[in-house]
Amino acid sequence: AERKREEVKAKKEAAAAEAQAKRKAAVAEAERKREEVKAKKEAAAAEAKAKREGAADEAGRKREEAKAKREAAAKATKAEQTVKMARPGATISLFGFGQKSENSEAPGKIRKPILPKTKPVPRGVPTISKWRENRDGSISGFISGSPAFDDGDAITTSPIASGEVVGGNIVQTGSGSRYYLDAATAASGSSLGAGFSLFGRNEESLTTDTTKSPDKGTRKQAEEAKAQRLVEIEKKKKDLAEQAARKTKAEQTVRAARPGGTISLFGFGQGDDNANKSKVRPPSKVRPAPRGVPTISKWRQNRDESISGFISGSPAFDDGEAITTSPIVKGELLKGNVVQTGSGSRYYLDEPSAASGGVFSLFG
Repeated sequence: AERKREEVKAKKEAAAAEAQAKRKAAVAEAERKREEVKAKKEAAAAEAKAKREGAADEAGRKREEAKAKREAAAKATKAEQTVKMARPGATISLFGFGQKSENSEAPGKIRKPILPKTKPVPRGVPTISKWRENRDGSISGFISGSPAFDDGDAITTSPIASGEVVGGNIVQTGSGSRYYLDAATAASGSSLGAGFSLFGRNEESLTTDTTKSPDKGTRKQAEEAKAQRLVEIEKKKKDLAEQAARKTKAEQTVRAARPGGTISLFGFGQGDDNANKSKVRPPSKVRPAPRGVPTISKWRQNRDESISGFISGSPAFDDGEAITTSPIVKGELLKGNVVQTGSGSRYYLDEPSAASGGVFSLFG
């Protein structure tokens, strides 16, 4: 009986030990599964974080690209606005918009211009304002007080033969015309350092160092330039004489024409081979200018298909300002039509220039 009790006790202890081992194994398995689930969650969280960081980096890169594009577009827009709003004759740099100039002085170091002592305008002498001296010795600017031009007309004189080209002085051309140079223009600096241009962009101006004495080459160049100016003066006189002769012949032809006859004012003094090729076009019905479209009056077509004339109704230019558009790509060049340039600008064509048969000139 004692032996049996011992056997039963041993069996119970063995069963208890086995049950305890199973419980420990189950606990270990549960712990292992919990660790595995935890590891998976951590891996998933790390992967999600990496994706979020990657998405944030991609979004940041796209924002930088968009910002760069906006800045480039803003610079281009600013350049276009600067070109449109520039005064005639102003030098415009399209490089480095939005950047600081290395050669620009601090605001405190800018010197105030010394205003010259002005002289009164002599009676009967036309005044040229916003003027500048061209390379051929002529003067370009806007005239007033002349019986031959309207006030504000843009002109270019023949080369100056006498008088110092300084604001407040009177200068005289080779043909004897005298002009008073507006002193305020010289003081403001608007006539210095830029080629006179009606097209909104200028050639690089040439500057001469006056602190050095001229050498032989400089004197030779000056003599050649003077000779060239004399040749140009003679050529201009000859052209004026030919124009006067053609005008006289035209007036005689008009007087001698039969009532109701068709008269061609083009090609006087030339052969009549092409006289019958052109047909008289009946006047078309003029349409009013569309709202918001600038009007160009006294216009003409240039050889490069651009239009030159006087603009009005434009937010970028003063009314009556002389401009030249970029080449026209759309629209028929007739009075009352709307034309469009390659850059997309649209203009309404008003009355064409009287000299529409030749190269556009604001200077007669």
